[in-house]
Amino acid sequence: MTNTEKIDKIYDVVLRIEPMVKAHNKTLYGNGQPGIKERVDVIETVQHECSEHRKEQPANRSNLIAIAALLVSAVALWVLILG
Repeated sequence: MTNTEKIDKIYDVVLRIEPMVKAHNKTLYGNGQPGIKERVDVIETVQHECSEHRKEQPANRSNLIAIAALLVSAVALWVLILG
């Protein structure tokens, strides 16, 4: 196989995959609209901000109930040991 034949074969492959590459580019980056890449960036940003927001919130009701149950158990154990 000569170099010209190899180049022609590569050119044929490139011609076949060119539409697919263009479609992927449009899908990933959008065509004047948000593409997948931008949508994923937005989702990751929202998730990151949401997890930070949860860290800032005070303990919720279930946490308070769990702490109260733990304190009651500790007092009962203390009374049992000393009593």
